[in-house]
This record gives sequence, structure tokens and C-alpha cells, in this order.
Amino acid sequence: MRRRLRGLPAAVLSSPTAPLALLLVAAFVVIGVIGPGVWGDAAVKVRPDLAYQGPSARALLGTDSLGRDVLARTLAATRLSLLLAIAATCVATVIGVPAGVLAGLAGPRVRRWTARGVGLALAVPGILVALFLIAVTGPGNLGMVLGVGIGISPLFARAAQTLATSIAELDYMAAAKVIGVSRRRLLTRYVLLNTAEPLILQIGVGANLSLVAVAALSYLGVGVQAPDYDWGAVLHSGLEALYTSPLAAITPGAAITLAGVMFSLLGEAIARSLNPALRIAAGRKERTPRGTPANDDAPTAEKSVEAAMDNAPAVARIRGLQVEFGHGRSTVAAVRGVDLDIRAGEVLGVVGESGSGKSVTALALAGLLPPSARMRAATLEFQGVDLATAGRRARRAALANRLSVVFQDPMSSLNPLIRIGRQLTERVRVHDGLDRASALGRAEERLTTVGLSAPKRRLRQYPHELSGGMRQRAMIAMALMSDPALIIADEPTTALDVTIQRQILDVLLEVNDRSGTAVLFISHDLAVVGEICDRIVVMYLGRIVEVLDRAMLDSPSHPYTRALLGAVIDLDTDPASPLTTISGQAGPSDSASAGCPFAPRCPEAMERCRTEMPGLEPEAGVGHMVACWARTTAPIAERVG
Repeated sequence: MRRRLRGLPAAVLSSPTAPLALLLVAAFVVIGVIGPGVWGDAAVKVRPDLAYQGPSARALLGTDSLGRDVLARTLAATRLSLLLAIAATCVATVIGVPAGVLAGLAGPRVRRWTARGVGLALAVPGILVALFLIAVTGPGNLGMVLGVGIGISPLFARAAQTLATSIAELDYMAAAKVIGVSRRRLLTRYVLLNTAEPLILQIGVGANLSLVAVAALSYLGVGVQAPDYDWGAVLHSGLEALYTSPLAAITPGAAITLAGVMFSLLGEAIARSLNPALRIAAGRKERTPRGTPANDDAPTAEKSVEAAMDNAPAVARIRGLQVEFGHGRSTVAAVRGVDLDIRAGEVLGVVGESGSGKSVTALALAGLLPPSARMRAATLEFQGVDLATAGRRARRAALANRLSVVFQDPMSSLNPLIRIGRQLTERVRVHDGLDRASALGRAEERLTTVGLSAPKRRLRQYPHELSGGMRQRAMIAMALMSDPALIIADEPTTALDVTIQRQILDVLLEVNDRSGTAVLFISHDLAVVGEICDRIVVMYLGRIVEVLDRAMLDSPSHPYTRALLGAVIDLDTDPASPLTTISGQAGPSDSASAGCPFAPRCPEAMERCRTEMPGLEPEAGVGHMVACWARTTAPIAERVG
């Protein structure tokens, strides 16, 4: 914390506009504090005989319609003008930000209706809302502050909802849910912390709008009431003689403009200080120790031994899993009747085209389906706990302690505003009750396990200080913090270059080999899956069409699996030959379809394939299952012979 605080002033000052912002803040604070006492008497002294006089020794910027010193009135009005604008901004923030954040984290129906409500509110000018409330409460400071605050609060709500919705869809939010982070921590540490920078910018703009709105209402005579006065009231008394005594109107107008610039620049400088990349660059430039490369994605040991798992107990059992998205006629079935066992210690690969239901199946097991999804399952069991029927606390305990997820994009899998060490230790501190020192010690061990050098230094770094491969290693280390029984790796190498892909795969295999942790590896790449996985599950449009061991991958039975294999290119592929493709396109996942979903694209399809859905049936070879009428019409003995 001490190091973070040292970086804050430097980060604020590193903004190009910070010097001007701080100069304006200092000037307005001093004037606001001393203004009424120093210039208060001159500001209220009435001299009708000196009305609209030009600059003089008595009044440096002239006088208004009652002969009062314009400069003195402007300076004395600074405190009240700024306080009213700040108060209105606070009202808008307190109303708009929580409403927007909660709506952004709510389900799609609440989100839609909130967006519509905010849109309607934005269609009404904030000044009209303020005038309405003033008409109800009567002219004065209270009605004006509430009116302006409520009037501009939809701007804050729209910004907060948009930001919260985008944050809620990122991988590190899903990872936090997997490890059982409480809702309060999700809101404060993950949502508000990551939306603070743009929200503070919005607050700076909102303060500017509040200042102008407050001045406008006072100018109209429904804001600050005599004997008090603010810049709007001073502007009103000087605008009548704009062409003969322009300084009477220009002076308060200039004060409003400068204060608005101050709010905007101050918001930008404070928001900049919340960005860890800028804060570190400005406040504590860490140097990489000599001899330690910045990117240390060194390859780990190859998996040396393959365990026999034919009789291993199931870590997870799924029966009759169905997942749908949408409502009414627009419902889409993403997963349709999936039955799957994940055995202890095995690496199970799941392959298929986009939209085949691979990730949705894994998300259903991990409890990470979005609110718009509807799930049904006869059995959804993990480590002996039926997640389909268990209570929320039982599900959270089972998943948080023994299941981990490594997501596809290492750039969005880690919270950018929290140090690596804090993210790695959160699970074991929450669920295992470890103190900070013990948790950091375990995190250092796990970083060493996944091949990251200088683990102590990595724990103090932010995600942006690591390369893509290093971030993915950190994600695997986070997955290992609680000795999981299952790691779901959802396309963990897709966003990485080929060299780093190989290293990440080696890390996963070494973890599986050392600890016996089962791995559910999801990928589009059948070649990679065939290289590292013990068993392969092939999915198409929400259904499993084939299950086979790695040794049988060279001779699959299902036409779709053969087509996927045919589309794989290697170094022996003739560059002059056309690439092999699967004809047609995957159609919509329609749960009402009667036949095989692959039939429209299958070169071996029969009439029965289009009218009747095949079930998974045993094929030649132990553990080989296939759902295809073309391959299961003859007895196994005939097909083998």
C-alpha cells in the first residue's frame, strides 16, 4: 500500500494537464476560503450613482447595475458556486452510479428495461427536471441542488451501466466467480475498481455540467436567493449592460469557464492516477534484474508418463445436459442432451466448430452460464456433489475449492488493477483461511511450478507487466492454488503465438502428470487435441457425435470427425493442392430438428439420417462411441471383420 501511495502523486503529476489543473484547484480553493471574508463587504456595498462604471481604482473590473464591485462579487461568490456544483454532482453520482452498476450486473431483462428507462430520462433535458423540482420545493439552494443532481444522474447511470456490463463479460470476472469471490468483493474490487477511471472522467464532466446548470438557474432567479449570491446571480446583474459595460458579465462568465476547465482537468488527472501502468511508469520504474529476460516463457518438461485411466473414478458426471438461450420463439438450443464423464487424472479433449457447444458445456459445469441461459440436466455432478440440485453454498464450496478455469485470452483473464500476488492468493485466503504470508508462499511455489522465473517479483507486478505467455502461466498457477481435481482449459493457447502455445501445453501436461489433476481441454485444433489428450470428444451443434481414445484418432468412424481431420494441414501438405473444407455451413441449433444435425453436410447421409436422431453406440475399440446411422447399421463384429 505504501508503494502504491508513493506512485499516486507522481501519476497525477505525470498528466500533461496536471500542472494547470493543480494551479486552478489551488487558486479556487484559496479564493473560496478567504473570498467572503476579504471581499464580502465590498461585494454587497451598493452605490447606485456608480452603476455600470468602467474599471477604476475602486473597482478594478467595474461595477454592476447597483454600483457593486464586479470583481469582489465574483471572488466572494466562488465558495458558494463551487459548493453547490459539487453537491449537485454528488447527488448525481450517488443516484446514477449505483443504479447503473447494479443494472449492468443484473440479468438481461432488468438490463433491457433499465436501458430503456435511462434512455427516456436522457431525452428530458436536465434543466427541465431541475425547474420541475424547484417548482415543487420552491426556489432555493436545496431544490436547485436536488434538481440538477437528479437531472444529470441519467448520464452517470448510462455510463456506469455500459461499463459494468462490459466488465461483467470479461474472463477475470468469471474466474473470480469460480473461486467463490463474494458478491460484495465482486462489486468493489472487480467492477467499481475497473470502472473507476472512466467514471471519474464522467464525474469531472458532470461537475462541469452541474456548475453551468446551477449558474443558469440562479441567472433565471430560481436558484440562489438574496441576500446570497453565486456566479449566476452576478452574471444576471451584469448582463443587462453587456454592450456598454461588458466586464460586468464577462468576469463571472470567465470564472464559470475556468472552474469548468478545472473540474475536467482534475478529473482527467485523478483518473490517470488509477491506471497502474501509468502509475508505475511515473512513480516506480522497476528494472528487470540483469540476466533475467523480460519474457521468460521457457519451455517446461515434457509429459513423460501416461497413466492408465480406464477404471479411474469420474471427477465429473454429466447426464442429459441441455442449455438454451433466448426466450419464446427466439430460443436457441446450444447443448442438447450431452452425456459426459471426466475421469480422474485424464486429459479429455473436446473439439468441434464454433457453435458446437464445447464452451457452453464447460461453463454449465463450472456454474458460469450467463443469466440469459436456461439449463436442465438429469445429473450434473462434480466430486460427488450434484450441482443441479445442490444449494448455492454447497455449489460454491465444491466448485471454488476443487475446480479451476483457464480462459482463452490471457489479456482479459486477470484483473488489470490488482497485483498478481493478490489475485493468486484470494482463493486460498477466502476458502482455506491462510494468512497473507502463507498464501504468498504457496503462490510463489505455484509460479515456480509453471515455469515463471523470479516468482517473488512477479507477485508484486500488475498483469500489464507480463507478456501474454507469462499471463497464461500465471492463470495456470492460479488454477493450481487450491489443488484442484479438474482444470477446464477453454482454448488456452488460441491468443498466443505458436512457440508460446507449445510451452503452455507443456505446462498443462506437466501439471497433469505431477498432481494427477484432470484437464478438460477445449479446442478447435484437432491436431493439438490428438497430441496431448487421452480421450477426445467430438461435438457438433450441441451434441456429442463421437468419443474415442487418442490411439483411434487416425481411424475415426463419424464422417464429421473424418472431415475435421481432413481439414488439418501439416508440413507434408502439398501447398499447390486446395485446402480441404467441410461443405456447407453449420445450421442453427434447433432443438426441434428430428434427424442428425450433420446430415445436411454429410456425404454419407441416408434418409434415416434426416428423420431420426442417432444415439451414441459402442464402436470397435474400448471406449469408442459414435452417433451415426451410417456406421451403426451393421453389427460390430461385421464392421470389425
